[in-house]
Amino acid sequence: MARSIEEVEKESREQIFDRLAVGRTNAALKRIRLLENLKAYPHNAKKSAAIVGALKAAVEKVEYALGGEREAKAKDEFSFGDDF
Repeated sequence: MARSIEEVEKESREQIFDRLAVGRTNAALKRIRLLENLKAYPHNAKKSAAIVGALKAAVEKVEYALGGEREAKAKDEFSFGDDF
């Protein structure tokens, strides 16, 4: 549903947060569900662990950004690198 410029300008910072958080969280959850589909392809435990580790690190980074107690280290992009 398209919103008018007036409606967007009247939003509080918390309303903006809520709107953005819902959309971005749903997008992330959709992408995670797509990762589940990889089970249909040949893979090994080391690669699976690398994917899950990258996701966990990213979640820790989000937790810290949203008020967590310690900063997490997470890469901005994932790759298997030369170890696989």
